[in-house]
Amino acid sequence: MQTCSDNNTFERRTIMCRKLFLLTSFLLVVVPVSTNVALADIIEIPIVTEDEDTSLLDVDSGAAPAALPEGWQSRDIGTIGGSSAEIDGAWAISADGADIWWKSDKFHYVYVPLSGDGTIIARVVDNGTGSDTWAKGGVMIRETLEQDSKHAMMAVTGGSGGGKAFQHRPTTGQPSFSAHGGDQVAPPMWVKLSRVGDTFTGYYSFDGINWIEQENWDLDGGVLAFNPATIEMATDVYIGLFVTSHESGELRTYTFDNVRVVKRVVDVTAPGDFVQGVPNDGDWPSEYYRPATPEMAIDDDIETKYLHFKGDFDPDPGTGGAGFQVTPSDGPTIVTELTFTTANDFPGRDPIAFELSGSNVGIDGPYELIASDYIVDFAQALAWPRLTMNATPISFDNDVSYGHYQLIFTAIRGPAGGSVNSMQIAEVELLGVSAPAPAGADIILVTEAIDWDLDGLRDDHTLETFLVSEGHSVDVRPDYWKMLTPDKIAELNAADLIIFSRSTWSNNYIEGDETIQWNSITTPLLQMNAYFARNTRWEWVNYWNATNDTAAVNLEAIELTHPIFAGVPMIPQYPENPVVSIIEVNLVPIIDPNVASGITSFIDTTDMGNGRLIAKPVGFEMGWIAEWDVGVEFFEGAGQYAGGKRMLFCAGTQEIQFFDPHTQEVITTAQGELNLTAEGLQMFRNAIAYLLSPESTLEMQPEP
Repeated sequence: MQTCSDNNTFERRTIMCRKLFLLTSFLLVVVPVSTNVALADIIEIPIVTEDEDTSLLDVDSGAAPAALPEGWQSRDIGTIGGSSAEIDGAWAISADGADIWWKSDKFHYVYVPLSGDGTIIARVVDNGTGSDTWAKGGVMIRETLEQDSKHAMMAVTGGSGGGKAFQHRPTTGQPSFSAHGGDQVAPPMWVKLSRVGDTFTGYYSFDGINWIEQENWDLDGGVLAFNPATIEMATDVYIGLFVTSHESGELRTYTFDNVRVVKRVVDVTAPGDFVQGVPNDGDWPSEYYRPATPEMAIDDDIETKYLHFKGDFDPDPGTGGAGFQVTPSDGPTIVTELTFTTANDFPGRDPIAFELSGSNVGIDGPYELIASDYIVDFAQALAWPRLTMNATPISFDNDVSYGHYQLIFTAIRGPAGGSVNSMQIAEVELLGVSAPAPAGADIILVTEAIDWDLDGLRDDHTLETFLVSEGHSVDVRPDYWKMLTPDKIAELNAADLIIFSRSTWSNNYIEGDETIQWNSITTPLLQMNAYFARNTRWEWVNYWNATNDTAAVNLEAIELTHPIFAGVPMIPQYPENPVVSIIEVNLVPIIDPNVASGITSFIDTTDMGNGRLIAKPVGFEMGWIAEWDVGVEFFEGAGQYAGGKRMLFCAGTQEIQFFDPHTQEVITTAQGELNLTAEGLQMFRNAIAYLLSPESTLEMQPEP
């Protein structure tokens, strides 16, 4: 292979790079989509009023932050009590959980985001001890973090099924299928799961080199084939390690090592991307019967070419060559390989050396050098065949993402083989991967283990899912924050943001000095539960009541230029008198009335004291969204001050009871289920960004 040289415990995403980029024991390897290489060759290695207390159910929760390599996250799905840690290449994952099977799953998951095709490999060193032989641990690709998600997995069992199984759920919320059996195996055992498009395949190996596709069911009359499986799964998924004890309430620990994720590189350019020549002087054929313009270098057609008359280095060899600049339409990428295809004409015009640079400012630069080298196949004594791609791979170490690239050819073959009045190239591929999304924030989600609707999930689980989907690292420990200690206060002050779910009870957070302790936290805090703002609780507002029976869905923007409204379409608000013209375009339909009860709780006043009212429900004098600056006394005489930025953003459903005439049962709806519309979610997203960095969101301000 031709290579080039060039001159706290919370998880965050990491830049994904080419070749062997080691994150403790996490190895991300990227291989070209056209390369046919064995992976082993790549690397070795119940309902009451809000103020009353209640006994709460133990239901789904996320896990406490784990000691994991950067970029990895972990959580319980459908269960509680799981944990995970990595030390010196050994991964220990503990979990209970009834199973990952049929229509719903209960397990512990350790994962990273994956976009597109990819493979995960791990060695199961030990499958622990427990009472059930269908305990499972292994590798998984999963569409979402919901219990009923589509997924595929390759597992080492506790002994049943031959000790190994490829299982999958092809349709959300529908039954699972299994391919298991074959020879009996036991750890240590290697497992691998690959995705190519919508095809998922499970493998096992005894040495990590020679891979065996998991056997299907061999039945009389033929094979019942479940491996490989076809699953129409989203492009952006989660890939990682899993464990379930197959016995609720019983923890089982699996140990893994040699964990690595492999992603295939693709051409980051495409026809239609913005391209300009270097020099960008138009000195190329453009009006002839056969134009050869810069964009033809990336048009995916070897029958066309890019030719530049400044690329012949004659008569001035110091001109620096010719090439092109391109802005990939898919956004920032990390390029680690190149391919070149010769054009149809004289070999003397073939480039034999290159410089690749990147910029994050604009297509005109400035540029930073990524790699430079010879194109050895084009530079050899014999001319490389026409319309043929280089055979010797050109790869280089790079872990920096760029939004714009410049490729300059710094030398051509020369006179031998015909006229050299130009440089020509039929096709160029810039091979790489999409740059990962910017690292999310470390968010502590304060919530309680409440499951009024008895669906086996914490009532506000959709809030957690939304935050995770936004790329944030979310610390979810239901009921943990009810009693503050110095250590807990330190944890809170170390986070980037604290969000109080509507699935909390305000009387659980005012014992002793807790009101002043919570208000003194320096970390920005977003409060979704209006009851906390009252003067009988945290004293943000000098009023005692919150209203929980208002089915308001439309919000009236008071502070129209606040960044929270950036990118949020507003509609006209019409007065009751139809003769009066439209008064103002300041209404946003923020609440989805079809979620749970359809009711949201609001603080029963618009007087925010020393804070600012940002929005209120249309037709009601109640507070919906408000903020208080750092250090301000919430209202005159409150005696409570904001230790950090504070925002009240009322959202999440109010729980109610009703009699169902069909089932003859009393039904309780969920408390705190996320009930925002698309517009509401955008406002919530903006609120988070604003609290994290108020200065950086000034440019987000909508037009007044």
